[in-house]
Amino acid sequence: MMPDRLRLLRIHLAVLAVILAFPFIGSAQSPEDPSQPVPQAADDPASDAFEDDEFLDDELDTLYEEAEDAAVKVADPLEPINRGMFVFNDRFYFWFAKPLTIGYRTVIPSNVRGPIKNFFFNIFAPIRIVNNLLQGKPKGGIETQRFLINSTAGLLGFGDPASSLPQLAPREEDLGQTFAVWGIGNGFYMVLPFIGPTTLRDTTGWVLDRYFSPLAYMFDSWEEAIAVTVFRRWNQLSFRIGDYEALKAASLDPYIAMRNGYIQFRNTKIKQ
Repeated sequence: MMPDRLRLLRIHLAVLAVILAFPFIGSAQSPEDPSQPVPQAADDPASDAFEDDEFLDDELDTLYEEAEDAAVKVADPLEPINRGMFVFNDRFYFWFAKPLTIGYRTVIPSNVRGPIKNFFFNIFAPIRIVNNLLQGKPKGGIETQRFLINSTAGLLGFGDPASSLPQLAPREEDLGQTFAVWGIGNGFYMVLPFIGPTTLRDTTGWVLDRYFSPLAYMFDSWEEAIAVTVFRRWNQLSFRIGDYEALKAASLDPYIAMRNGYIQFRNTKIKQ
């Protein structure tokens, strides 16, 4: 009996020792023990990458906005006068030009207005040819080929057979663009009555370009030249009714939208 009792006593002592030692084992493994250093969570690389992406996006947005502002920046010292002219042109368009143009477009079909548009585009080819040469662009030869083809096969330019040749695609060039290529700045922004947005540089170029136009030598009086110019712009407007309305509807300040749009348009032309 003694060995059995001794064996039982040893088992009880072992169980007691385990019970007494358990609190110390638990406290040694517990993260709440102030004596033990709590391991710090490693930095999340995904979180850092996300923050970096946000930073880069903000920087790129800022740079884009600055570049866009610089692209449309132009001096406008005549803004009060320009705004008055803008209102005048706006009223003239809605009260006079648009109704007449809609009537003209209703009476004259597009297959008649189109050839008229082609004729005027073709007859102004010398302006594009000269300015391509002044800018050192090879397009001058292309414009010359277009002019010869459309003036002959196109019956004085009323037809546009050259448009079927992709290598003879036209590109607008004028003296205002030539001045810009030469390094001359915009000067300042202007809004001219009946004409619309322009700059001092583009207005000067527009006046001088008339000397390269055959129309300048086809009429004996300036009244006839003005009448033909008005008719040309009227015919062009018949293809663009709705463009100005869309710009006004999409802008909080149509004057600023027109100014920025004009400068962006001209900058694009200059870079081409």
